[in-house]
Amino acid sequence: MTGNEKIISGGDLFALLGLAGLSLLLCSYLPDSYYIPFVLKAADPSLFANDLFVNSQSVYNSYYFVILGRLSLYVDLGVLLAALHGLFVYAAALSVFALAMTLFKERKTAYLSVLLLLIPKCAVSLALAGINLGAPEPSEFAAPFLLLAIALFLNGAYRTACLLCGFMFYFQGMAALIVSALFCFFFIVRIKKLPLPAVAAAVLFLVLPVLPLAWKMLSAGFFEFAAPGEVARWLEILKLRSWYHVFPFSWGISDWFNYSGWFLWAFIVYRYGRPSPKQETVLELIKAIGLLCALSTVFTELFPVPAVIKLVLWRSTIFFLFFLVIYISRYLIEFSARSAAAALLAACSAAAVFLGLYKLIVCFALLHLAFEAGAGGRAARLLRAAGFSGLAVFALGTLLPPAGGTPLLKKALLFSDLGFKDLAAFLAVLLFSFSAFRLYKAGRPGAARAALVFLVLSQAAAGFLWPAKDAGAGKALRRDWTAAQLWARENTPKDAVFITPPHIEGFRLHSLRGVFLELKDGAACVYSLPFSFKWWQRLEDLGYRPGERGDLAAEMERLYAGLNENEVRKLAGEYGASYFVAEAGAGFKFRELYKNGHFKIYSTGGEVFP
Repeated sequence: MTGNEKIISGGDLFALLGLAGLSLLLCSYLPDSYYIPFVLKAADPSLFANDLFVNSQSVYNSYYFVILGRLSLYVDLGVLLAALHGLFVYAAALSVFALAMTLFKERKTAYLSVLLLLIPKCAVSLALAGINLGAPEPSEFAAPFLLLAIALFLNGAYRTACLLCGFMFYFQGMAALIVSALFCFFFIVRIKKLPLPAVAAAVLFLVLPVLPLAWKMLSAGFFEFAAPGEVARWLEILKLRSWYHVFPFSWGISDWFNYSGWFLWAFIVYRYGRPSPKQETVLELIKAIGLLCALSTVFTELFPVPAVIKLVLWRSTIFFLFFLVIYISRYLIEFSARSAAAALLAACSAAAVFLGLYKLIVCFALLHLAFEAGAGGRAARLLRAAGFSGLAVFALGTLLPPAGGTPLLKKALLFSDLGFKDLAAFLAVLLFSFSAFRLYKAGRPGAARAALVFLVLSQAAAGFLWPAKDAGAGKALRRDWTAAQLWARENTPKDAVFITPPHIEGFRLHSLRGVFLELKDGAACVYSLPFSFKWWQRLEDLGYRPGERGDLAAEMERLYAGLNENEVRKLAGEYGASYFVAEAGAGFKFRELYKNGHFKIYSTGGEVFP
């Protein structure tokens, strides 16, 4: 690539549009019931008047909801969200491509990076959360802009990068704060090598746009004072509801096993891969991510500080993965050219990353280390044995029928089961990945691009050939769940509150009515102590009593199924709920208002009909 060549050409725009289109076909899109109520509320402030979650203004301050709410007055919200989702996915493809080209200036690397990052479950970071590219929400909107800001920063356009990042605070403040911290860390460690006026101007461009929003958040109580007893109670709630986002000491052995694959790959690409021209800057940004994770751990696990916990700094690892997957793409392309065996191993690794099969990512990383260590030697033999043993365990755990036994044995079997559908998809993607790498080796770029397109299609074929066992039942359940909501929308007043099964999310989506309790609402507990206490009180009123950490959704389902009429009346009176949604087979003596194949809607007394 010459110095005058564009990072993204006209041909790239069309090719990336095709990949984005394939991604949209491959990854099914469902409206996000968690965020859409905020959009609906912005469009019609009279909605959800008595809903705890939607009215917790201190929880979410994104202007994304306000803008979409206004737009939805002129365009059907479903059409608007679908169109925005397609636009955001395309923007993500462009930004990943631009970042990869900035790092390596090679189109093969950039295209493979887009393929690996755009299609798989790339929302998962080491903290099991991050930038989501799967639904039109603030994270998906902000992701392309923040990745573009990082690419600009790597090219030395500090002011433009900081200004862009500053404006992203108004849409996805958490992710924007993380990227801002990376930039500021770089300025601090390089302060003696950078021109002071340029750094000062960049910081000013970053800070000035954020000041009005910072004042608003301070006024809303984001950094509210809490007594030690309240903080302790809040931490207990978080450990039961959101331990996987916030508390690394609570992650299990299987979690760390999955994460270890990324650390192994980081060592591989750093030790054996060709460095990027921007390597020094990238390493400083990764050091900043490590520092954020360390600060989060210290001020969460050892010396809890609510202001730090609310920032969920472990989510910064999503940007580490963006860098890492681009480096992996470059390494795999070079590695695959060594031999047919190397191409096969590279194809296996690409397929594992492509599908987000983290256990296989670990195994193939071990085999790559063995390959790099040479044919002989004790270290190489041990690495090969570990890698192949892991593959055998996961293959057998997936193919063999489940067996009973001790709880420890059941956990081991569950850990080793990849899922038959995922294993079938892996084999299909592997075939096309191997073909693609061999075509690259043969120097036929046109055929290679075709192979990469078929690689994407292969996952769709695997999903079609091996559908989920409960697909039919799940589809019928969703249909009846939606039908119940539509009845509620047409037959109850706007300010009505429903007691709904808390383990089933999304009643607000089509009903436009408030609910008593949803499990998913508890994700907001990390951002607000007052909200967390109110949400938890409702959970306790349902009958939940804290014990050992387990499946909270299953426990809520059990408690809800066990409610009797007196308990329902008590909840209805306490929280102003005039309607109660139960399973179709329930036999309550309340007045039945609606019924379908899966659900009944009862009156709890005092309902008002329009």
